[in-house]
This record gives sequence, C-alpha cells and structure tokens, in this order.
Amino acid sequence: MNTTAVHIDTQLYNSAAEYARRQHTSVDKMLEAYITAMLLQTMTTEQNTGNSKNRKKTGLQERLCERLEEMRQLEYDWDDEGAPPINEEIIGTVAALVDEEGGRNMEHWIIFPDTNGTLMLEAKHQDATISIGKKEFSYVFHSQEHDESASHLPLSIDTLMQIIKHINEQQG
Repeated sequence: MNTTAVHIDTQLYNSAAEYARRQHTSVDKMLEAYITAMLLQTMTTEQNTGNSKNRKKTGLQERLCERLEEMRQLEYDWDDEGAPPINEEIIGTVAALVDEEGGRNMEHWIIFPDTNGTLMLEAKHQDATISIGKKEFSYVFHSQEHDESASHLPLSIDTLMQIIKHINEQQG
C-alpha cells in the first residue's frame, strides 16, 4: 500500500480522531473510505455522463442526495442494536446511480440503511429490493409473470442500472 503524508490542522485531526473512535474505526480508514467513494462517484459520473461539473442536479437528484446524506449521518448503534454506520463506498455507489441520467431511473426507489452497514433499494410500486455492498450486490424481484433473484453479483454501476431499468420497465 502506498502512503502519502497529509498535513491538517491539529484541532481538525483531533475532532476527526474523536469521531473515528466513536465509530470504532480510525482516521486513516475513514479518510481512505471517503476518498475511495469520492473517486468512484467522480469516475463513474464522468464515464457515463461526460464531465458533469457543469450540470445542475435535478430536484429528484437533490432529494435522493439528501437521503444519502441522512444515511451518511447514521452513527454506530443507529438501530440501538449495534448496527455499524453505512459504508462510505456504498454511499458513493448509490450516489453514482443517482447521477445516472439525471436520477430518472431512481425515481421509483427508496433508499434504506441495512443493519450490516450496507444500503438497500426498495421499489415503490414493485415487489423488488436490491442490497448493495462494497464489492457485490444481490436482488430479488417478484412480478405476476415470474420471480427473479441473484446473490453476490460483482458490483458494477452499469449492471446495477440495468437491473433497476429492467424492474422499472415491469411497472405497468
């Protein structure tokens, strides 16, 4: 692993260290997760929508981003049963989904925290859920015609978006 020295204000570091201690992690791990999530979000957005720095977020995207911020604020034991905070990489993955096509594909989905530090997407008008982890995801979809499910699929924004679009198309 490569290392890079970073100089930050002592008071800022102490605040971060105190927060990390309460979250049962380290400043290094928090910073690494944050940087990884931001890089993933930036790379995915730029690959799929071109350089999006000049694009304004839609109202839907803003609402979904607010929900992701709520997930980011969940601290250790948020469920009063020892649940860990939501993993920053996973928040970055869902943020990349929200950035796809102005968030239109996520319009009929609700973002929920899971007690294992991951996120779940639940379709509003379908019997479908998607569980998103750091490196893989699973989904279940029940329709009148058939049932679909898959577990431990390799995580890819493109694959996730294909599943979401497929489920969205079944709404009728």
